[in-house]
Amino acid sequence: METIFLIAVLILGLGVFFWLERRRRHLTAGDRKEFFKKWREIEERAERDIEKAVLEGDKLIDLILKRKEIGGRTMNERLKRASRLFSNFRGVKKAHFLRNKIVHEADFKLSEKEGKEALRSIEKGLRDLWR
Repeated sequence: METIFLIAVLILGLGVFFWLERRRRHLTAGDRKEFFKKWREIEERAERDIEKAVLEGDKLIDLILKRKEIGGRTMNERLKRASRLFSNFRGVKKAHFLRNKIVHEADFKLSEKEGKEALRSIEKGLRDLWR
């Protein structure tokens, strides 16, 4: 009798855990709308300042990772933990690498080609996360 009770409690506990895990990692329709609006603003900014658009796009991915409760002290750690969510993880990682170069290397100048490629990767990453 005691064994059956323990098994039932274990099964119930696992069920609750998986339900909570699944529930917390999904974006609401409101979240998607908010993030899509921010992405459109970033795309418009890219026409004037591609470096700033890459910075903001990278920041938007990090915001979504946090909203999805992907753990990690840094964005790099969160990206690694969320790698399976991206169909183009290498592209997203490269865009983040470029973001770091823009921020930390005073003499770094992002080419338009690199910037456009980074923004395409960011957009693909965002669409993966919006699912």
